[in-house]
Amino acid sequence: MIRYLAIPDLSATPARMPILREIVFPAILRAAREHSIDFALFPGDVHDTNFYLSNEHNSILDFFAELMIICPVAGVCGTPGHETPAMYGALERIGFVLMRPGRVYGFFGTKPGLTDFVEITREGDEPRAIIFGIPELIPSRIQQELGYPTHADYLREYVAPIRLQFESLPAILVIHGTISDCSQENELDPKLKNAASYIRTEDIHDAGITRTEAGHIHTPIEFRKTCGGYAGSWSEDWSSIGFIPCMNLVEMES
Repeated sequence: MIRYLAIPDLSATPARMPILREIVFPAILRAAREHSIDFALFPGDVHDTNFYLSNEHNSILDFFAELMIICPVAGVCGTPGHETPAMYGALERIGFVLMRPGRVYGFFGTKPGLTDFVEITREGDEPRAIIFGIPELIPSRIQQELGYPTHADYLREYVAPIRLQFESLPAILVIHGTISDCSQENELDPKLKNAASYIRTEDIHDAGITRTEAGHIHTPIEFRKTCGGYAGSWSEDWSSIGFIPCMNLVEMES
């Protein structure tokens, strides 16, 4: 059994740090401890603005350092207007794994203290689960970053064959972007219909992904055509229904 938290869209800014420090970060740490998770995944937009030189950024580093005492942590870069890979540099130096396209990562934890979460680089590696990461990409950078003209091509020609090499294991996709069960021309939601970069759930399903953890849409959504969805974001005003969406707890057989 593998148990993990998916935590998209923390959307940290200096102005939001008080509620992050007082409510959101403690809730995540409490859930990680109470459920003895194996790892935590962050599907983009840890940051909402470039403030990694601000003193407030120390609060983010302190949170991740405490979380990484509990378990390994990995994620992908989010919306280019909110954050860049360079903004994850300080987190990478303390152990955060920033996943990049064209690579596959494995969770190797088998014993207490041996919770390795690293890139798979050779045949014979035997992880308990494999994980793919795709950051949010503007259309002009899809070919450059993925090596394929569309997300569908990347999923079909890169992800699917690797998934078949590990077909007995869970395969998790961590992605930031617009994902829908509909084809874009049939989409009713104006934001989704006009999205510059669009991924269909059936393309993810056809690649053999066990579960998709997505970031970008701040409303909690579970997909219909593949297992996965958006956990939502604490930054939305959900006080009227009595909870702060922020994370999903996932269990799967390994």
